[in-house]
Amino acid sequence: MLLAVQTGEIAQYAQAVSAAIPAVEREIENLERFERLVSGVAAVLDAADDAVRVATLMCR
Repeated sequence: MLLAVQTGEIAQYAQAVSAAIPAVEREIENLERFERLVSGVAAVLDAADDAVRVATLMCR
C-alpha cells in the first residue's frame, strides 16, 4: 500500500516537472533572442563610438 501511494506521488511530481519543461524551453529561447538583441545594440554602439572618434580627430 505504501509503495502504491509513493508511486502515485512520484508520478504527480514527474508530471509537474514534465509540464514545466515547455515554459523553461520558452525562457531559454527568450534569453537567446535577448542575447542577439544585446549583440546588435553593442554593434551599433561600437559603430557610433568609431564615428565619434573619427569626428573628434577631424575637429582638432
